Amino acid sequence: MKKSQLIILLIVCALLVITGFWLIQRDKSHWRDIKMDSCLLGNLDVDAVTKILITTPDKKLEIAYKYSHWRVEQLNAYPANTELLRILLEQLTTIKPARAVRATPEQYGRLGLEMPEKGKKNSAVMLEIYVDHNNTGGIVLFGKEYFLKNPENNKLPPGLVPEVADGRYVLVDGTNRPVLMPVTFKYVVPDPVQWADHSFINPKDVLSISMTRLPKEAWEIFRKTPREKFGFAGAKLRMPPNPKQVASLTSALKQLPFTHVMLRKDLPADAFKKESTLSVSCGNGIGYILHIGESPDKKFYLKADLQKAGKKSEKAEFFTRWGYEIPKNYFNTLTPTAKTMQQPPAKNPFSPQMLMRR
Repeated sequence: MKKSQLIILLIVCALLVITGFWLIQRDKSHWRDIKMDSCLLGNLDVDAVTKILITTPDKKLEIAYKYSHWRVEQLNAYPANTELLRILLEQLTTIKPARAVRATPEQYGRLGLEMPEKGKKNSAVMLEIYVDHNNTGGIVLFGKEYFLKNPENNKLPPGLVPEVADGRYVLVDGTNRPVLMPVTFKYVVPDPVQWADHSFINPKDVLSISMTRLPKEAWEIFRKTPREKFGFAGAKLRMPPNPKQVASLTSALKQLPFTHVMLRKDLPADAFKKESTLSVSCGNGIGYILHIGESPDKKFYLKADLQKAGKKSEKAEFFTRWGYEIPKNYFNTLTPTAKTMQQPPAKNPFSPQMLMRR
């Protein structure tokens, strides 16, 4: 090899080494810039947030603040679950990443961090946060969940290994810096029913409850003051009402586990083909009438009315605007039989059955 060729070869090798060293240092400095002491959206003014969009390849959900309430647009502006919104914004602005994840944009697919597009695999759940309805406060991509390898799980059969995620890969748009968060954000999905407010009515100082369920079931319990015990109206039912059943019934009214909510005018025409009625009167002068229906195709519906009102209630729109589709088990909870509501007879300690147990 000639001397000139050797010099050229050495120069090329030196350039390659210098270039490689520069690329490595640039990559290191890039990851060194990721501060683990900063939150995903640490600079977000939570009080200024007015709209949130959640997008997957096949669904989109919008939750916006208007008419003095947070509302779910896909449910005809039904009130949203403000507690769930509070948790989301709090986690985004207070929880710090567990660690940075070394990945180039070409590798985002394996982390499930690609932008959501229809038919695209490994798409992320995209969360868009808006301030003053139009200004973007931040875009966050939620990728695959992270499962920590626990050596103890190797001792378990495959079917018994717990599938509980330890975190989730997350990317704040515009940073090109994926991180692993110590929370899963499992609830960040475009499911309108999940984001709806399921609180219903909270009857206080109940004085009477009556239920009519066709074709034959009808009963009423009442008391004169909230301090007294309930009794059945009429002389047909000898045993007193079961306090646990009464408490269970009134408690069931606090949360409404509907599967769908719609405007009353959009309720099916045959939604109340078979109708049951539950009436509740309270000591504060407010009463409620719940119309509970069963359609011919075995679906169950509910609508509620104010029987009489004292001062204006913040929940008034629930009783004038909305109708609900409810699961069968909730239908059964709201329409108990008189036999179910009765106090079970006390056991005689000297009965043959009890003596045999001794």
